[in-house]
Amino acid sequence: MPLPWSRRPAHRPPPYLDTPAGILSGGGVHFRTTEASLEQYAGPLLAKETLATFIRRAEAWLEAPRTLAIVTLPLWLAVLPWPVALLAIAATYVLAALALPAAASRAGAAVVRVLANPGVQAVWLLVALTALAFWGQSAAVWAGLGAFVVLRVGLAERLAGPLLAKAQARLYPLPLPDQVLRAFLVRGALRHGVSLPGLDEIEASARRAWQRPRSS
Repeated sequence: MPLPWSRRPAHRPPPYLDTPAGILSGGGVHFRTTEASLEQYAGPLLAKETLATFIRRAEAWLEAPRTLAIVTLPLWLAVLPWPVALLAIAATYVLAALALPAAASRAGAAVVRVLANPGVQAVWLLVALTALAFWGQSAAVWAGLGAFVVLRVGLAERLAGPLLAKAQARLYPLPLPDQVLRAFLVRGALRHGVSLPGLDEIEASARRAWQRPRSS
């Protein structure tokens, strides 16, 4: 019988699952492109950094709008009346959702990965809202807690999702996860001095997979 401290760590789930319909990340993000397509057209880049690394970055960056709204939430409540602060929080989320896919950042994704951690957010909000309560802004505290719940459980995505999806479709040629993944691939290629001549084919493949279920 093995000793408790000699046991192997639990098996970690794979960072993504490759399917005929595309790649499904560990966090449930659906990329329309496939592993085989990426290996075929971006193989030299993926020899420098793994596909799992690029998927993790894209997955983190897709969390950036919600994370930014949560992190700035106490700041808006501290400088604005709480009804106006709630509008500012909503505007932060919407503007970030529209603008950030075009500004994918390797360093930014690393920061978002840390700030998106529920424990980090809980500590930050506990400290910030406690300070607001100390200053006698009890209404702002309750407004902040309500806004945090709406953002954290994904209610903001469900409420604003249809309108945001239409706006994002006008701004970007690819479905958002593939758009962000493409941006990280391009930045990775520039960083490593790798040419990606097949990038157009990757985009065309993702667009075909995206449009097929919409037209059926």
